[in-house]
Amino acid sequence: MSDWLDEMLLELPSEGLSPGLIRSIQAKIERYRRRKERLKNVLRTINGAIALAGFCLAILGMEQLAEYIPVITSLEVEQWFNLLINSPNEAYLGMLNELGSWMKHLHTQMETALILAFILLAVSIFIGLSDFLNGKEKRKGVLI
Repeated sequence: MSDWLDEMLLELPSEGLSPGLIRSIQAKIERYRRRKERLKNVLRTINGAIALAGFCLAILGMEQLAEYIPVITSLEVEQWFNLLINSPNEAYLGMLNELGSWMKHLHTQMETALILAFILLAVSIFIGLSDFLNGKEKRKGVLI
């Protein structure tokens, strides 16, 4: 049981139901819900600030990032899709190897601000995804 339910149970009189008890319990539940909603709004605001900071840093580093994005031709894409159709495991492993070598090269050449931008954006995305998934549970009928 959560703490606020324990507090409410302690407030119950042993002799019978007092006239204001139901309103008192409803008010306490409403205060709890409002406090929880305010906390969610504060966390969403902080998440928005994190995303904005990451986005601004990414915009500043876009020119640098553009230097490291490899040029992919339509022939290479067609070859990869053919490989994907014929042997998906080999296609994915090849793509992961290429991505790993590109990330290693990018990591050694990239400025700290751009790395920080990607980290901030990733954190913001994960927080937003967590908030979205938790909201989905609430929409399914979970009370608290």
